[in-house]
Amino acid sequence: MVFSVISVLRDLNRKFLADLEPLIQNYTLETELGKTLLDFAPYFKMYTQYVNAHENDKVQAYLRKLDTTAPNSAFKTFCYDTAKAEMTLPLPALLITPVQRIPRYRLLVAEYLKHTEPSHRDYGDLERALDKIKETATIINEAVRRQQQRNTVVELETKFTSNPKFVSPSRIFKKQGPLIKKCRADDRKYEFFLFNDLMVYGRVAGKDRYTLHKRIPIDQVPTFGFLRLLV
Repeated sequence: MVFSVISVLRDLNRKFLADLEPLIQNYTLETELGKTLLDFAPYFKMYTQYVNAHENDKVQAYLRKLDTTAPNSAFKTFCYDTAKAEMTLPLPALLITPVQRIPRYRLLVAEYLKHTEPSHRDYGDLERALDKIKETATIINEAVRRQQQRNTVVELETKFTSNPKFVSPSRIFKKQGPLIKKCRADDRKYEFFLFNDLMVYGRVAGKDRYTLHKRIPIDQVPTFGFLRLLV
């Protein structure tokens, strides 16, 4: 999943490096880096797909197995022995590097711009490149946030004794908490789950386990007079 995007990012960075190297090797106070940065900035959005894959629940579950505090396994031993033999970072550290790339570009270009005179011919391009990189960073951060929300929906689904079929491409988890539902005979305590398009409630069936009682599409939720906050 996460490795499928790496070859695309590799090719992008090879081209980026090839264009930057002559400028750096022959650097003077008159060198203009801004145009090259501006040309490549739109392509940095390619990192969004990688970041989404990296933040996926299944990928994170595998990476947790490689944590230094996790129990030893054949795969963990192989990864750390290989890293030591190749004198490189462990796999989790390598995989996080592309996630950190755009924020680092943003900091580097901002710092470079700060030390560039506004009268320099490169200043305008540097400013525009920084704006594009900031825009990409915002897009990536939003993609991470949406992926984390989707992961939460998947995780919630596993906590129910029967499959509640929560997972939907556009569904976002909003809030969870206990409420009292006012019924005809008595008031009953349920655990409520609010999504952007759905409200669900069920009974507690154990530690972090629930039995589904009802699903209500958000546009069919009645007025909240039938609920009382549990305080």
